[in-house]
Amino acid sequence: MGRRIGHVPWWMERSRRVLRSILRKCGKAISRGEADLGRTSLEKHHIDTRGAQPVTLPPRRLPKAQREVMDRLIREMLHAGVIEPASGPWSSPVVLVRKKDGSPRFCVDYRRLNDVTRVDACCNY
Repeated sequence: MGRRIGHVPWWMERSRRVLRSILRKCGKAISRGEADLGRTSLEKHHIDTRGAQPVTLPPRRLPKAQREVMDRLIREMLHAGVIEPASGPWSSPVVLVRKKDGSPRFCVDYRRLNDVTRVDACCNY
């Protein structure tokens, strides 16, 4: 929070103070970079599966080189707090997809989970 918000004209000083106040109060919820997604504890995420039996799918087989990349990406996401270890009856396979720039994208195949998920109409964009 110690960074300057930059030079603003005197007539914007009130806006600057308001912005600083918001950043002090809500700064953890605002991303500061690619590896920082921001955090909040205001809401606990829940997926309504309408009482369906858990979908348990085995991992997909990957070549050794892709497995090493996947392990590295998992370590990075664990370290960044993007994911956390979990054990439970639900599981979906992971695939690596190449981005346009050639770097790997970590994707979870949630199609079977989506099939049993109740969509919240108010949030269905």
